[in-house]
Amino acid sequence: MNRLVLTMLLSCALAATAARAADRADALPPEAPVAITAVKNPGTLNYASYYGLQSKLLGYMPPDRAYLQPLLRLSFTDLTADEQDRYEPADWAVTVVGDSVEQPVSTLRGGYFLLPPVALAQGEQASILFNAKTRARFLSVAWSIPPEVWPRLDAQAVRAALRELRATQANIPWYVLGLRTEKYDSPDLLKVCFDGAGSVALGGKHYASRDSGCALVPLDDVDATATPAIALDGRVAFISLGSSAGYR
Repeated sequence: MNRLVLTMLLSCALAATAARAADRADALPPEAPVAITAVKNPGTLNYASYYGLQSKLLGYMPPDRAYLQPLLRLSFTDLTADEQDRYEPADWAVTVVGDSVEQPVSTLRGGYFLLPPVALAQGEQASILFNAKTRARFLSVAWSIPPEVWPRLDAQAVRAALRELRATQANIPWYVLGLRTEKYDSPDLLKVCFDGAGSVALGGKHYASRDSGCALVPLDDVDATATPAIALDGRVAFISLGSSAGYR
């Protein structure tokens, strides 16, 4: 049998095999569609570990602090800085869940919160669940200025908050790795968030709120001002020392 005839026979055999396979595929029932009922969030955290870190951080603060209140914040992975400032879940944002407990955590707009003490049964483990995509093994910390300071907020109050931050950082031992980010944090903004639009006036300059409702005042401007007064025009919702990273 010459090579040409052999090639023709093989081609016919392959075509017949392919046709039979197609007939079998047509006879099979269609595959059921895949339904995704839940999305795993890698940011789910162990409650005991992070409540312990929160307690340590508060313990490192000066006992007479009056201008600074650290808060935890969701460590968003898929939101811009402005979207994070606008974040306000429709129902819940943070919940502590264990075998015998399910406790929602009060959360401010922007994703700020403090973990409450939760009574757990002996040996029971609990998790911190977030209603957003968050980073694995990480919680952000925000250096907020408490509401009782807002009516008298001026450049001197901002500097006092920075001094309390530096004192806190000096108290954090180098070997507490869970607070390493906080120990070396270096804010460069005064962030003032309003319910709706608002603005901040400082030393003849005005800083209007962005679409997020937050006005960003560089701390360099606070340091350089000759007049310490800070005027807040609008209904204030939150004030903190923050970072310009992520804002455009």
